[in-house]
Amino acid sequence: MAQLKKIKEGENFKVFNDGTSDLILVENVRVSFPSVGHMKEDEGDNGEIRRSYQSTPMLPKETHLAAKNAFVEIMNKLLTANEAKVPPEYRCIKNGDDTEREEYQGHWVIASSESRRPIARDKRGVLYFDPEKIKDGAQAEAILDKIDDVFYGGVTVNILLRPWYFNGKAKGKTKTYPKRICCGFMGIQHVEDTPSFGQGRIDDTGVWGAVGDDDAGGDDGLGGDDDDL
Repeated sequence: MAQLKKIKEGENFKVFNDGTSDLILVENVRVSFPSVGHMKEDEGDNGEIRRSYQSTPMLPKETHLAAKNAFVEIMNKLLTANEAKVPPEYRCIKNGDDTEREEYQGHWVIASSESRRPIARDKRGVLYFDPEKIKDGAQAEAILDKIDDVFYGGVTVNILLRPWYFNGKAKGKTKTYPKRICCGFMGIQHVEDTPSFGQGRIDDTGVWGAVGDDDAGGDDGLGGDDDDL
């Protein structure tokens, strides 16, 4: 496992190097569309179904200008190193004001994904899931469900990202795709529960009462004549 060396830090960010590439820890941001415990399925450019872990961190413009600039600096280094030009629509970082999503307004947003499960930690920095210690499948699945509950759309997190350059050539494919600046989703830490996007889950305690008598028979409440419809 590569040791990370911190090479730069500022307000709400830290930049590390693993000996090959730069990674950035963006701190105190909310995320949308996270899939941390279980993979999400999407259709790729070639029409194939792609499964990955995903998260879209949202960097508030009022507080995260330095973090955004640090991310763009890494991106520009990748473009220079590869002598590449990548138009804005093929870059993983976007101006949220240019989107139609209400929650993205006033933010920069970064689309990140990874084929390997990102490291997930609690507020103390403790791992939620260590595959070396947990071998029981049912126990592991329960923990992964909990991780998906902890990292919901709208939660505030610290997130470790790895920008990288895609040259348009996919392994095992003859077709050429647009060159891109992509972003790996390496790790995430829960910071604070903040309001979820959308309605989210509800607590229905106290809503339901007993219905009839347990010995009332087998009527499931869906019966009746056609004339009743």
